[in-house]
Amino acid sequence: MKSIKITLVNFSLIFGILFSGCSIKQSTEISMELTVSPLEEEEIVYLYEIKNYDFIAGYSPEASDMVLIDSAIVTSNKVVFSPDIEEDTRLYRIAFVNGFDPDKIIYLNLKKGDHVKVTCNPNDTRSYTIDGNLGSQQIQNMVGKVNTMLGEVVPLWSKSRTLKDLELTESEFLKREKEINEEIIQLKEKQYPNYLKLMNAGFKENEFSGLIAMNMLYHLPVRQSKVNTLNEIVPSLSNVAVKDYLQIKIKRLKEELAQIQRSNAMKGQLISDLELIATDGSKFRLTESLSKLTLIDFWASWCGPCIKHNNNVVLPLYKKYHTLGFEVMGISLDKNKNKWVKSINDNGFIWIHGVKKDESVNLESLYNFNSIPYTLLVNEEGKVIDINIEGYELEAKIKELLVPYQ
Repeated sequence: MKSIKITLVNFSLIFGILFSGCSIKQSTEISMELTVSPLEEEEIVYLYEIKNYDFIAGYSPEASDMVLIDSAIVTSNKVVFSPDIEEDTRLYRIAFVNGFDPDKIIYLNLKKGDHVKVTCNPNDTRSYTIDGNLGSQQIQNMVGKVNTMLGEVVPLWSKSRTLKDLELTESEFLKREKEINEEIIQLKEKQYPNYLKLMNAGFKENEFSGLIAMNMLYHLPVRQSKVNTLNEIVPSLSNVAVKDYLQIKIKRLKEELAQIQRSNAMKGQLISDLELIATDGSKFRLTESLSKLTLIDFWASWCGPCIKHNNNVVLPLYKKYHTLGFEVMGISLDKNKNKWVKSINDNGFIWIHGVKKDESVNLESLYNFNSIPYTLLVNEEGKVIDINIEGYELEAKIKELLVPYQ
């Protein structure tokens, strides 16, 4: 009896050893074949996992929510990744130059064990082929459709940016800029219904395709119809991460719509007063520092779009119209005084600056905004004339309102 028991145990051990020896470990492989040789600085290719889907529209490799998973050296125009990725399907992107040039990005929809082959031109990955992975092919198809829509508006943006290089009179410049902006508005109206259809179809086909459509077409306005479409989509989603993200996105969109309504309600109203501290430590009140026309600019030294906006829009207008009574008041959300003052000096922002004196004051609630840059155009009485007015509209409004003072 004893010998039989030992024999059984031995067979169990042998069976366990044989079984474990025959088990196959899942491995993932991404092979790339480049149709032309890459530039010298592009001889290393990078694979990122997108952790935060907000960054689909961005290209910053510093973003903490896009994590570097693997890198590989180009050898004889070939690249092979063998990343250790998760069991469930997630969104990844291949990038050249350890950066996010939009012309050099490939999205992949992968899970552990997938084997994918990518053929591409490293100088322009908008045209590439994928074999062995249906999800990635679906995403590639969606990116193509999105790029077609972006391709309609990008030339208008470029035309607007290059206007300043033309030899135009001031009135001709404003007229041309207004015409281009009206074209952009009309195009957005035309694209919006197609955007909702594309986003809806994307989520039904592949949840990550829907995310691509939703976030890459960032130029289109926020409307209730978008919220309604997303609300209809959420119950059908199976990917928990995507579902959670969409529920958060819907909440943010609702808040943004409510914010727009509150902001619009401010027009014609007197702006709330605020005690501020200047860069030299002196105190002043907002309403006592208004000029004939004042652009109140909420910004921060850590906000890249704010710096760009102030350099490209606010500073030229300030220099041009300050002597006519146009003032700018920068109200910063900075907590670090040294960084705040350094940014002002480094960028040559030569207008009035302040931070709130009372830390308990919530600027976002007081002035109805949830993102920066955010601007209020007010008259000398403190009445709000317009909110987040930009470009030719802002300059035209300045000229219109300051004409009596010329």
